[in-house]
Amino acid sequence: MNVAVRYYTQSGNSKKLADAIAKEVGVKAESVDVSLGEKVDCLFLVTALYAGGINGAVTKFIEGNKDKI
Repeated sequence: MNVAVRYYTQSGNSKKLADAIAKEVGVKAESVDVSLGEKVDCLFLVTALYAGGINGAVTKFIEGNKDKI
């Protein structure tokens, strides 16, 4: 099973959570600035809600990688 962990953080808390998830599943957590290289079976996407929505960088990541998820 191909697993990936991506995160977006402003304060560092989402990165800490993503790192903990990545450690458990045996992969490296990377920022949403890093595109998925290949199709994944399971994607952990860690972010927070900012002013009732997600950051534009997360939306851009999802739209740019939707064929790999």
